[in-house]
Amino acid sequence: MMCRALIQSKGAFPELYRVVQFYPNHRSRGVEVAPDREVAFTSAVHVPCFNAMRNILICLSVAPLLLACAAGGAGAARDPSPLDADAQAQVVQDLLGQAADNTVNRLGRPDGYGGDPRVQIRMPEALARLEKTLRRLGQERYAEEFVESMNRAAEAAAPSAKPILTAAVRKLQPEDAVSIVQGNHDAATRYFRAHTEAELMAEFKPIIARATAQAEVTAAYKRMLRKSAFLDKRVDPARLDLDAYVTQEALDGLFVILAEEERRIRQDPHARTTELLKKAFR
Repeated sequence: MMCRALIQSKGAFPELYRVVQFYPNHRSRGVEVAPDREVAFTSAVHVPCFNAMRNILICLSVAPLLLACAAGGAGAARDPSPLDADAQAQVVQDLLGQAADNTVNRLGRPDGYGGDPRVQIRMPEALARLEKTLRRLGQERYAEEFVESMNRAAEAAAPSAKPILTAAVRKLQPEDAVSIVQGNHDAATRYFRAHTEAELMAEFKPIIARATAQAEVTAAYKRMLRKSAFLDKRVDPARLDLDAYVTQEALDGLFVILAEEERRIRQDPHARTTELLKKAFR
């Protein structure tokens, strides 16, 4: 009955309308239809009817899904972030503050630098020939002692980086915070490095200098030089600024771990410790 009602809509299905109007009344008008033609005639009505019903049901089932998708897409485009610029500036401060805490805790412990191949401070390239000479002479322990002392100095200095990082974060402008919150997984770290690395280098170097003295980096360096009787003449050890080298390497490693911690906070809901972080990166 439903099928007949649908196809009897003259405007929508004119051909089916004429067939259905004719067939039920053909006997009353004295029109004789052979049994085999009657079956064919009936099938001709049933097949289009079935197809029409199937198409209508498909449309009815898909329509709600299309409407839901459209509504969701419009909502996402309409509201990319529920926080204003000032709130997002606080988000960046929370983000970098938490990431800095985690970074200092990871690097400022034994083997924080030396035990992580990604941030380990290695032999300066200018002394690569010297290291090969020592290894060739079976005196590699002096090179290893020197490398270890540099990493120990960086590990000792790492906790002192926290107040420097915190002070730099507070200088962030609200307009910059918006692009950072909506940026890539390391957007805050990259922005922070681009705007503060020179200042960090200047402030961090004296801290590293004290740490290298305590870790006896210079003493280990001199012992290494004395053990090398075949020092390449092109290498001038006096021109190597150990404090500057260790400072730069320590900062490079710090930014590597800082970016990793930032990415973890952005991607892992359990790593977010403030309500603003949870709201910004939900």
